[in-house]
Amino acid sequence: MSPLSPAEYGLTVAIFTLGGLAGSMSAGHITGRLGRVGSLRVASSSTLIGLVFIGLANYVRVMICGRILVGFGCGLSIAVVPLHLAELPPKSLRSALGTLTQLFIVAGICLGQALSFFWDEAMLWRNVFWLAGGVALVQLLGSFFMARTTSPMQGANAESVEVHPLLPSQEDVMSIRELVTSSDPEIRRGLHVVVAVMLFQQLCGISPVMYFTTRILTPVFDQEARAVAFLLIVMKVLITLISALFVKRFGPKNLLAYPTLVMSGAGVCLTAGIVRSSGSVSAVSMAVFIAAFACGLGPITWLVPSEVMPRRARNGVTFIPLQELLGKGRPGSEGYVFLLFSACSLSGE
Repeated sequence: MSPLSPAEYGLTVAIFTLGGLAGSMSAGHITGRLGRVGSLRVASSSTLIGLVFIGLANYVRVMICGRILVGFGCGLSIAVVPLHLAELPPKSLRSALGTLTQLFIVAGICLGQALSFFWDEAMLWRNVFWLAGGVALVQLLGSFFMARTTSPMQGANAESVEVHPLLPSQEDVMSIRELVTSSDPEIRRGLHVVVAVMLFQQLCGISPVMYFTTRILTPVFDQEARAVAFLLIVMKVLITLISALFVKRFGPKNLLAYPTLVMSGAGVCLTAGIVRSSGSVSAVSMAVFIAAFACGLGPITWLVPSEVMPRRARNGVTFIPLQELLGKGRPGSEGYVFLLFSACSLSGE
């Protein structure tokens, strides 16, 4: 496969989010038809097929098709898995296990970054996708050993039956439209909370911070910047794990409020460091920013829908996609964007 042009590379990277959006938006319909275990099978199958396309791709269009399928599977999974984790365990473990979504997302990123040190050559990069395909295959096969949930559309005479008291009941599942137009005060209050938390998770600026990690660290660590960036991801995994262990002791509300306040201050310091070309200030501020996100908005956001919404409304509220659109600023002015992120974090606080 010949090297991609900048336009082809940008399209191939961006098309993943389009697939993810489609997966999230269709999650309510797929779950209603197939149940949550069936939805996980669809997600695993889509991801597996997409990864095979990418692993065998010799043309850009094949790579793009694979990225769309992988994005669809990821978008569907990110909507279904948090609800599954929130409803399967007993109440005493629900908060801790609910943070596993973020923990394994970060762990997957960490593993991908680690593999890039060994498989970043022209003939080896496809190995990353074969490994990911193995994970998708294990999930697909494992789903056949899971207790099957009853779809609300299958009726009382369906072959699949509820086999666990903590699995979702057969009550009607609300669609996104029904959720948004509902006049139920409990649902409307919960919807406002969920939308606000999800919105602030996106607008806090963690994605740009992670994107600029190597650039920010290079003035301080030079050739070691890439390795230090990897260590920051490892730190993020460890702090997310610590957050999962202590979420019951401190409570989700405190773990959302105080780390978000720290993120706001770290964002201001990061802006000052970038604008004044102070590599040390930028590096320390970025580490604090990432650590605060890893114990607050990162994992705790996934707990909010199951905490504030009635069961029938959780499907729809989790499938509301909130994307931030960040344009490119003038050269040398990207540091000021973190002031906006700091303001968003402070307003979320």
